[in-house]
Amino acid sequence: DYTLSKTLSPAYVSGMEPHRLSLMLNDNGNGTHGFRFFGTDEFKSDASFDGQELQDWITQARQTMRQAAWGDKKAWQTGRTYLYSGPSNLTRLKTDLIRFAKAGYTFYDSIIDRLTGGVDQSDALTQLMRSPGLIQIAFKQSARNILPASLIYDYGLETNLPMTAYKLCPTFLKDFANPTNSLEDSECFKGNCPTKDSPDVVCPSGFWGYRHSLGMPLSLKGDADAVPTELRWTGKPELTVGVSTDKAFVMRAKHEAALQAIRPLTWNYADTRANVLKLLKEKTSQVVYFYCHGGIDGTLPFILVGPSNELGITRDNLRREKIRWKSPRPLVFINGCHTAALEPDVAIEFISAFVEVAGACGVIGTEITIFEPLAKAFAEECLRRFFNGDKIGDAVRGARLKILKDGNPLGLVYIPYVIAGLHMVQSPNN
Repeated sequence: DYTLSKTLSPAYVSGMEPHRLSLMLNDNGNGTHGFRFFGTDEFKSDASFDGQELQDWITQARQTMRQAAWGDKKAWQTGRTYLYSGPSNLTRLKTDLIRFAKAGYTFYDSIIDRLTGGVDQSDALTQLMRSPGLIQIAFKQSARNILPASLIYDYGLETNLPMTAYKLCPTFLKDFANPTNSLEDSECFKGNCPTKDSPDVVCPSGFWGYRHSLGMPLSLKGDADAVPTELRWTGKPELTVGVSTDKAFVMRAKHEAALQAIRPLTWNYADTRANVLKLLKEKTSQVVYFYCHGGIDGTLPFILVGPSNELGITRDNLRREKIRWKSPRPLVFINGCHTAALEPDVAIEFISAFVEVAGACGVIGTEITIFEPLAKAFAEECLRRFFNGDKIGDAVRGARLKILKDGNPLGLVYIPYVIAGLHMVQSPNN
């Protein structure tokens, strides 16, 4: 049904991190979607959901994220203003966290008993999931209906109160206000939130995207033997970067300098379409990073590097240019700003081509349109952690928490289409 390896090689299996929970989503072909659910302590169940029911949740989740980002539930259009571009605003953060929590808990309530088999089993799963762990969301056939798992909220919340009746968790607020405290070290984000059962209190640690390390790897296709669990490097790791040079990217120079300062790197850089394609063919990088615009031609999404009048890069270009990575099979990070064309329901076939055609080990994308301040901050923190040894699921979670500490909840919009346990390993020089 779903494959990450064609063999059960002991060496490969030993490199797989144990998961707290695995959830597989499949289009049943009759208008419904099947969920298969596996957890430690013998949790196992199957459930079926009406396709429209699932799509309604996905739509609601993205509308809530859009409302936080630019104040409108509709897809991004030119002229929308990014609401988190200024100084940290606790009132705005509180409002958006409450909206996120109400939507996330409503969805959690609607699916959890069907997934576990009953209320008692759901209570047991709640306890199992209380502490941070690796979570895997698998897609059997197509990842077109991406589940916004980061927004799932599993602390009991009274969702019918007026907005003014809710409070943010005092423990979170204390750690949030202390500039020397990391949220990862907070008791809340270790699974010990003292207000988790309070019906009128919202704590960000209730969101799966803040408490757990999520991974949504695409099923293995083609002639590859297995989806990598590690990316090896010798001497210095390599980062291949393709950028848009459009004047809208006012932070690009500072962003490039920050990425180069992460650690000693082999820096492969291109700011034209031709040079990007050349690098993709010739270089053996552990990470391929696009800081770019995107667009859509009819129904065909593309990314746009170089000047604004440049041709786009589309899915079929990967095949035509014979871009096929064997070793290492890099992680691709698409940080596409100011475009709705790279939202998953439009762009998933383009995103999946990096895995299916080019052989990437995974891709990082976004649920909604993003803006440059978020793109810059998230990528710098996530890639800093990943290049310095963090598993990618932990790096994404850590970047989300860093962005949250800065007063912005929108780190939840990033989607890791990759095994959460993927990590970098230095090989000996010989």
